[in-house]
Amino acid sequence: MLFENTDQKTRTFTQAQKKLQEAKDNLIGKLDVEEIEEICQMQTEIIKLENSQAQWEKMEEQQEGQKTYESFESVPPKYSQ
Repeated sequence: MLFENTDQKTRTFTQAQKKLQEAKDNLIGKLDVEEIEEICQMQTEIIKLENSQAQWEKMEEQQEGQKTYESFESVPPKYSQ
C-alpha cells in the first residue's frame, strides 16, 4: 500500500520532468540560454518555498495535535461512586 503511493508520486514526478524539459526545449529558440536558466532557477526557488510552507503547516498541525493531547491528558478522570 505504501509503495503504491510512492509509485504514483514517482510517475507524477517523471511526467512533470518531461513536461518541463519540453517547455525548456520550446523556449530555446525564443530566449537565450541565460534567460531559460534564470526561469528554471526561479521555478526551483518557488518549489522550495512551497515545500517549506507545506512542512511548516504540517508542523503547526502536529503542534496543535500535541497541545490537544496534553490538555486531554492533564484532565483528571471522573470516577463514579
